[in-house]
Amino acid sequence: MDELPSIGVFDSGFGGLTVLKALLELIPGANYLYFGDTARLPYGSKSAETVAKYAVEAARFLNQQGTQMLVVACNTATALALGDRDGGNNQQSCLSEGAPESRGRGQGEGLPVTRASGRGRLD
Repeated sequence: MDELPSIGVFDSGFGGLTVLKALLELIPGANYLYFGDTARLPYGSKSAETVAKYAVEAARFLNQQGTQMLVVACNTATALALGDRDGGNNQQSCLSEGAPESRGRGQGEGLPVTRASGRGRLD
């Protein structure tokens, strides 16, 4: 039997808990770690550079805790930190570039990253 992944979920507050709920229903046996950055919210009033810095810090923290995948449930981080560098196809952008290598992966690889839509779907 395959081992289920450890999934980190990141949001600037508590709104991402709805994404976590959807993930729990979708992959019930996975291990989850939720990072809600309530100390620095709201992200909407911050610059793109600051949001990118916060998002990379969150990705690094979740990676250090052993997560194998990252779900960005923060709309502001998705819009500003991930950006639209190549027409929306580069979902890994700054978060995977900024995250250190994961255990058991090749050198230089970051966490697999996906975005959560405002409707609770994973893009």
